[in-house]
Amino acid sequence: MRLADAQLETVTYNDGLREEIREGIVKCDCGRSYPVADFVLSFADLFSPILKQEAAFWERYYLWLLEHGSYGFHDLRCGLAPYITVGVPEPFPAADTLDRYDIHYQVAEHPLVRQGRTLLDIGVGLGWTSLHFARAGYKVVAFEPSLGTVKAAKRYAMGQGIFVEYICASLETISFAPASFDTVTAFHSLHHVPDLEAALREVKIWLRPEGALAVDEHVGNSRLAAMLGAEMHRWAESEVFPRYRSLPPEALADLPQEPHSALEDSSVDKVAPCLSKLFEVQEARPRHVFLDHYPLLYYLDTGRDATAYKHALAIANQIQEMVRRVDPDGGDYITIIAKNSPQSAIDTQEREDTGQEPPPSEVDNVTPDADSSLPLQELVSQLTAQGAWARSLEQELQRKNSEIAQLRIAVQRLESGRVMRLLRLVRKARARSRNA
Repeated sequence: MRLADAQLETVTYNDGLREEIREGIVKCDCGRSYPVADFVLSFADLFSPILKQEAAFWERYYLWLLEHGSYGFHDLRCGLAPYITVGVPEPFPAADTLDRYDIHYQVAEHPLVRQGRTLLDIGVGLGWTSLHFARAGYKVVAFEPSLGTVKAAKRYAMGQGIFVEYICASLETISFAPASFDTVTAFHSLHHVPDLEAALREVKIWLRPEGALAVDEHVGNSRLAAMLGAEMHRWAESEVFPRYRSLPPEALADLPQEPHSALEDSSVDKVAPCLSKLFEVQEARPRHVFLDHYPLLYYLDTGRDATAYKHALAIANQIQEMVRRVDPDGGDYITIIAKNSPQSAIDTQEREDTGQEPPPSEVDNVTPDADSSLPLQELVSQLTAQGAWARSLEQELQRKNSEIAQLRIAVQRLESGRVMRLLRLVRKARARSRNA
């Protein structure tokens, strides 16, 4: 590949000066050309129609957020405004990254991830994850199919003095040399990839042997969490939003009107099985997020009381952890840390070639706490027992309710039956005899 018509610019970053390509054309030996504009190389011309539709949806959404002053998806240090799309632009108050975004912190500081320095971040939106990993000391390459969005991410990172190599691309339209990266991360992006297994086989090639793959994805399989979250939102709609809803309806009309993007959840049920099949899963930790917005709502409900926010944050985290322990099979999201083990790939291919059944998925073996001093199996057994205990209580309650209903029916039958009528006649006869 060669560069043509290049306009170079020296950019000052926190770690020194770096010469970057502001504008230019990258020409491939195959005859194709790819533009560089605003410091971003773009492969958007290779996108399929449905991928172009997907990219356009998220570009409209993310750029609308920026237009209305919501920068949380740019930078974890900026507060998200989760209810801006319903007219409430109030963001989370300033807080330590570890308080509100502990998953990002845990991944960046995970021992397996920390063994490497080069990191590929997949599907980054406005760049909040890639910027966090770059600040944590990793050399980051990040890509996203929405061109306007990734250009905005690049501008913001440059303004922060943080170098990230941003590219407009998708898993289907980009390739890297084997073992190019020590770590690959994907936060809330793999469920948009239709042919996920084929894409992850490519990722496996780009990742060095024994390198780390870190994925965070939504699962949303807890009915209890869904009900509790719905009740919280009903309270917010009634008591909080009316006091803080400041965006007019005409502003909201500029949001994407489709109910969801073209490829939303196209592989949501394949993420965990594919990761378990192709990589050596080290940890798979489900978590709940149904109360993640409660601290903000309580903060607003108390007139922006910072102390109230801190208390609500602690309470929300504790309740969500208790729900996770009671029902370890449930969860709103799951974080998976896996190793690129060459041997596991060979074993997987051999099983496919010979028709052998695969071993039990390691994703099923939930690791409750990476830093726990208790043996893994003991913790898994404890959580499994707690979940079984909770479900047995529910079954026992249903059985008791059924017995009570049957007893009520029997009593009603007795009260209206022949024996009861005779007893009432006897009581009346005795009463008359005593009165006589």
